[in-house]
Amino acid sequence: MVYAVVGLQGTDGTFQIPSQRKLGEALGVKSPYGIRNRREAEYWLSQLSHDIVGIVYASSETNGLVEHVGEVPDLAAATAAVEEQYLLRNQDAESVTTEDSGGFVPITPVRPGESTRLATTAMPVTQRESDLLMEYQDYLMRYKGYDEEEDKLKWKSVHHCDGDPWLRIDAFDEKTGCLIEAKSSSHRTYVLHAIAQLLDYGRLVEHKQKMVLLPEEPAPDLIDLAGSLSIAICYKRADGTFDIASGSRIQ
Repeated sequence: MVYAVVGLQGTDGTFQIPSQRKLGEALGVKSPYGIRNRREAEYWLSQLSHDIVGIVYASSETNGLVEHVGEVPDLAAATAAVEEQYLLRNQDAESVTTEDSGGFVPITPVRPGESTRLATTAMPVTQRESDLLMEYQDYLMRYKGYDEEEDKLKWKSVHHCDGDPWLRIDAFDEKTGCLIEAKSSSHRTYVLHAIAQLLDYGRLVEHKQKMVLLPEEPAPDLIDLAGSLSIAICYKRADGTFDIASGSRIQ
């Protein structure tokens, strides 16, 4: 089950994300899924008291992407908060699939308007992660001498034993033997999740190094933590290129 996350913007400037139980009490919704789409969000916004002027939400129907209705003064902060809670409440759903990939498979972009799933798989991947991976792959080909056909990044599904769910490795760079976990945010929760995933996947796949791929440079202590575990942090720079964070090492 994938749980929706809903944030409520108050007229007093406060923004809160109630628990599933508290949200149901506030909205009179018995379903554990909460608000799942724009139609429901607009309906409940019209039904709520005038103290609530905006709703920010993410659900399986939005493919984990954050949407909003009404007035939300600090939309960036509200979006980040809902994204974080969506990840925390559904942290297993992001990486679980129902099938074996049959080996390493070239990654393909997720395009706007399409289901946010990698082609030929049942594995969810957010639009932002897909875009980041494709941008990184383009960077390798443009600046690092990677061949457009031979050196494409690839993904693979793995599992620990029969009966366990299949898990998705976001990307694998066969040229360097690097396991890559991409995240749509450089927020602490996302980086810690990526580190944990790489440590887990690293036990299942032969590799030479591990790397977290991020849209911007994270906090210094997270870089230090990753480095202490022999995990590199690679982030996108303002000019569109990518850089390995100081203290990280990748060959």
